[in-house]
Amino acid sequence: MEKDYRDRLEELNRGMETLVAERTMSMMALTIADKIRNPAVVLGMTCRRLLTEELPEKLKVTVASICQEAEKLENIVADFGELLKIRKSVFGYEDINAIVKEVEPVFAREAGMKEVRFSLTLSPEPLRINAQKNLLKVAILNLLRNSLDATSEGGLIAIETERTNNSVGLTITDTGKGIPKEYLERIFDPFFSTKEHRFGIGLSLAKEVISEHMGEIKVESEVGKGTTFRIMLPIRWMEKRDSLRE
Repeated sequence: MEKDYRDRLEELNRGMETLVAERTMSMMALTIADKIRNPAVVLGMTCRRLLTEELPEKLKVTVASICQEAEKLENIVADFGELLKIRKSVFGYEDINAIVKEVEPVFAREAGMKEVRFSLTLSPEPLRINAQKNLLKVAILNLLRNSLDATSEGGLIAIETERTNNSVGLTITDTGKGIPKEYLERIFDPFFSTKEHRFGIGLSLAKEVISEHMGEIKVESEVGKGTTFRIMLPIRWMEKRDSLRE
C-alpha cells in the first residue's frame, strides 16, 4: 500500500512538473504577446499613415525603418499564437470520475497528514468528456491543495461530481478561512497575492486548463465559513450525437 502510494505520488509529481512548466511558459508567452500586440499595431498603423504624407526624404527613411521594425513585432506576436496552437494538448475520451479517483489517494494522504477530513461523492454513472487527463488531474489537485492550505485541522474538504443537462459538474468545497469578497475577481490572476493571501500560479493554471476544455469555473466564498469551486465541463459531443440517434 505504501509503495503503491509512493509510486502514484512520484508519477503524478513528475507529470505535474512537466505540465506546470509547459503551461507557465505558455502563460508567460501569452502575457508578453498581449503586452506587445497593441503597441506594435498602433506603432505600425501610425508609421504607415505617416508614409502616405509628404515628408522630408531623411524623415521618410526613418519612418520606413520604424515601420519595418513594427512589422517584425507584429510577426513575433503572430508567431507566439501559432506556437501555442501547435503546443495544444491531445484530448481523449475520459471519465471525470476516473480522473478524480486517480487524484484521490494522493490528496487523501496529504489531507490526512494535516488532519483534515476528505469526502468524495461521485456520480453513479460515468461522466465522459473530451479531456486531456493529466491536465485535468493537475487542475483538480491544484484546487484541492488551495483548499487544504486554507483549511485548519479538523476541517472538511469535499468533492462531488454530477451530470446536469449537457454538462458535467465537479464541485470542491472546503470549510476553510474563506476569501474576502474584494479578492474573488482576482484570485485567478497569475501570482496574485495580498498580505494575508498568496495564490501563486496554481489557481490561474487551473482556470487555463478548464478554459482549454471549453468549461468554466466559478468560486463562492465567505470569510470564516469556507470556499466552493464549481467546474462545469461540456459532455463529449459524440455522446450527445449518439443519444439523439437512439
